[in-house]
Amino acid sequence: MELLQSADFWIGLVKIVWINIILSGDNAVVIALAARSLPLEQQKKAVLFGSGAAVVLRIGLTIVAARLLALPYLQIVGGLLLLWIGLQLLGDEDEDNGPDRHTGTLMAAVRTILIADLVMSLDNVIAVAAAAQGSMVLLILGLAISIPLVIFGSTLMIKLMERFPIIVTLGAALIGWVGGETIVSDVSLQGLLAASPWIHYAAAAAGALLVVALGKMLAARGRGVAAHCRAVRKDRLMPAEFPGPDEIVQDLPPAVHWEFAGLTVTGRVRANNEDAIAFDPECGLAIVADGMGGYNAGEVASGMAVRLLREGFGRWLASAGAGATAPLIGQALQLGIDKTNAAIREAGQSNAQLQGMGTTLVLSAFGPRQVVVGHIGDSRCYRLRDAHLVQLTRDHSMLQEQLDAGTISQREAARSPHRNLVTRALGIERQVRIETHAYPARHGDLFLLCSDGLSEMVGAAQLFTVLSEDIPLSQKVALLVAVANQNGGRDNISVVLVQAGESGVD
Repeated sequence: MELLQSADFWIGLVKIVWINIILSGDNAVVIALAARSLPLEQQKKAVLFGSGAAVVLRIGLTIVAARLLALPYLQIVGGLLLLWIGLQLLGDEDEDNGPDRHTGTLMAAVRTILIADLVMSLDNVIAVAAAAQGSMVLLILGLAISIPLVIFGSTLMIKLMERFPIIVTLGAALIGWVGGETIVSDVSLQGLLAASPWIHYAAAAAGALLVVALGKMLAARGRGVAAHCRAVRKDRLMPAEFPGPDEIVQDLPPAVHWEFAGLTVTGRVRANNEDAIAFDPECGLAIVADGMGGYNAGEVASGMAVRLLREGFGRWLASAGAGATAPLIGQALQLGIDKTNAAIREAGQSNAQLQGMGTTLVLSAFGPRQVVVGHIGDSRCYRLRDAHLVQLTRDHSMLQEQLDAGTISQREAARSPHRNLVTRALGIERQVRIETHAYPARHGDLFLLCSDGLSEMVGAAQLFTVLSEDIPLSQKVALLVAVANQNGGRDNISVVLVQAGESGVD
């Protein structure tokens, strides 16, 4: 109580609050710049992880900051790192407007935040420690106050950057300014700075100008390459409308007889089913969508995806008939995805309860000689052929990226808390690419399309056992769902099975 009655305590607390307001801004800008290239679902995690890392670093730096600042050349290295980070973050500005926007990873963003915070937290730590004047209570309060300031500041900056892109450039300039300041603040340059104080501001301004000018130059070069790539993709993959009848070959054999069966259930844990499925034997289309979002938003997103794709792309498949080739199917499918993605985003933006909704998707078009499989996210397609089960799709997920990079083992992946972090989803960003592949069709082929509610509950061995059973297709579907529920049923479970009948192409 005596402490609370002390004028020095309250004066010190006011100083610390003001210092945090002023000096936490640069940390918030770095976090916002690094997180803005992530999907919406991962932005919140990046802000949380980045803010937490900033606070943890400040706690550690509080103990050693004075000694670190006394080391020659350390701040020069730190300042150069900040200049490099500014260039990297500004270089992503133009990529955010392209078709591959938000392809960054949560791990890469957090790594960038950590490096920048390591350098930029020193000034905050020193200032707070000085204002605390040896009071451990004030020091702890100073660190605690910085947590909400950084989180709120970075969240606000992300929203402002989306609305006012110029803030991205200004944020990068701020990082360059701090980088220049950090370099000339090194203990080895104190004599020079004392003789010519103007060098402090000159170096800061030079850092800001360097980051903006060089970053813009690199971004312009990147835009040229990206524009060329987009033009090539547009010529080859992106028609203005669905391909017309004159582009379709009509002399292929009659359509293969494909048998369809499917089921979607809530599972044993979730309160409602946010999955949606559809299959249409007449046009050879099968779809599984796994929605995500608060309230019933996931259910809305998956339902819209299935309905719109069935109406648009399915109608095109039916009119194209047996002569539709894999490239034309891919073109029509991407156009259908573009329209569906725009519709889901518009619905989410016009209704606060649906904001941020999205869905993963796996879709297959079954023709007489081939099967075209497309997917977005971690919904999967498997094929059983000649007693060999193969996963045809590769998850668009953070976990898959870690597996591909060799930073995590299959055993670690099974226990990873990041299993459900997808890096691509329908309805989240302005543009999304669906990954498509074509496979030859054979008599006896059995295709499984499923949400992660099945693939996470039922391993490859159990999948193979059930799919190999000599029972009707509808019973296999029911058995797969039953096994998933028996193994825990932690998520919604959706299954569509499609098998080539006796008239299959050999």
